[in-house]
Amino acid sequence: MQSKPLIEKPIYPLLFAIYPFLYLYAENSDIASLGDLLVTCTAAVLGTALVFLIFAKLFHSTAKGAVASAAAALLFCTHGYMYQGLMHYAWTSTSGDFVSRRLRALNFHFELGLVELFVLLAILLLLRRTRSIPPVVPAFLNTVSSALIILAAINSFSVGASDADQTDNLPAAESEQVSSQTTLPDIYYVILDGYGRQDKLREHFGFDNSEFIDWLRSKGFFVANHSRPNFYWTYLSLSSSLNFEYITYLSERLGEKSRNRTIPYRMIKYNNLIKTLRRLGYRIYHLQSTWGATMHNPAADRNIPCSNALFNNEFYRVAVEVTALSAFPHVVSFDLAQCHLNNFAHLAETATEDGPKFIFAHFIPPHHPYLFDSSGNILRNATVSNQFEFQKLLWGDRNAYKEQISFVNKKVREAVEKILQNSSTPPIIVLQSDHGPTLLQETDAVADDTRLANFTAVLSPGAPNLIPDNITPVNIFRLILRHYFGLALEPLPNRHYKSGYHSPFAFEEEFFPTQSGPETLSQASAGNSAGNL
Repeated sequence: MQSKPLIEKPIYPLLFAIYPFLYLYAENSDIASLGDLLVTCTAAVLGTALVFLIFAKLFHSTAKGAVASAAAALLFCTHGYMYQGLMHYAWTSTSGDFVSRRLRALNFHFELGLVELFVLLAILLLLRRTRSIPPVVPAFLNTVSSALIILAAINSFSVGASDADQTDNLPAAESEQVSSQTTLPDIYYVILDGYGRQDKLREHFGFDNSEFIDWLRSKGFFVANHSRPNFYWTYLSLSSSLNFEYITYLSERLGEKSRNRTIPYRMIKYNNLIKTLRRLGYRIYHLQSTWGATMHNPAADRNIPCSNALFNNEFYRVAVEVTALSAFPHVVSFDLAQCHLNNFAHLAETATEDGPKFIFAHFIPPHHPYLFDSSGNILRNATVSNQFEFQKLLWGDRNAYKEQISFVNKKVREAVEKILQNSSTPPIIVLQSDHGPTLLQETDAVADDTRLANFTAVLSPGAPNLIPDNITPVNIFRLILRHYFGLALEPLPNRHYKSGYHSPFAFEEEFFPTQSGPETLSQASAGNSAGNL
């Protein structure tokens, strides 16, 4: 019996099954490794092969089994995409408060599942009534699926090669001359995502944050009145501050139209700050966040998890999110509210461990989703998979933002109190937001002014005038490392760059009245002294 040509053999179900994940890898190479891709594709192939065997047995035909299993794989792997589209439509086209619209959107998992089941049953019924599958069908589907795989593979590995070339040339820290210190202070770098500057909170949210600011100052913190971030987006802001360098050169390396985050994500993980502190004798502690680049840091000596969820791996989470498994978020992900509560507890506990150590903690709150009221009551259960849904619209819920920022203030106070009580040597503590909140309902000028106005509070023992009132993140650790360790790191001029979400590397410099050069960076404003500890 003559065997079928290779092009007519039904290999397309397996190719269609792995294509979505290969495409995801190309789009998310910033959070994935080849090992992650291999594990995901293996699972997809094994699952599809099992479904193929079942359908082939049911129809007594490999050709019909291939069509049925390909249809099942495509419906399963595109459920998440279709759900997100329907949910966005429900959110933007219906009236009602946040809760009612959210509940309406949640129903789409069930409704969409019924539609997908109906489509699959219709295909199975059609196959049952079809006498045979013409050879042209598998030949055509093999060609289409192979072409998709080849295009995705070329995109994936060309991006990977480019990224390897770029990340090998990350800027290095300047030459250093370490001062001799017998007792090194612990250093805490705490990012409070989207926390607004006090004057902008008062002006645009009607929120008086003076009680918290006064408390910080009573503990010795310097709180900047005119601090501004250097970049518009979290991954750009943290890439810059952790490497104490401007990263505008990424515009030329990646292109202004690029959205690939691989290099800035790597710069966050393998940053110059932890490299420098490790050479100074510090151990690096990293608290697990609920956001990709800071969820886990392989360069840290110790990663402190906030949960034991199955899909802590960011790429696995994204892969699950596009499939029908996204209908069961609490099975495959972890609860955000509990994660944040655990992290605040872990932050406070680190002071009891032997030093010297550098502790990095990135808290998504007060950034949405709004999980807590001002008293700490949990308002909703969200997971990593759905934490940023409708993010542009959620910024508009100013009351929820104020409630959550009040809760964050309480947890920060509790953590700082315990850190100060349990530290044998007065610690250095940097509380900073990557950017302010986004007010899309306002004019562009107001929205940019508010987002490019961040919160900064620094506890610098024995150096009350170290931090200037117009501090920017790029200079915080330049000043700290120079003062406490004698490193040759001069402050840089203050620069502030805006860029769009879809063109993050198309940097446009913004100018503000308090923007100034390095000649003013040694002067802190009067009446805002950090004091001595």
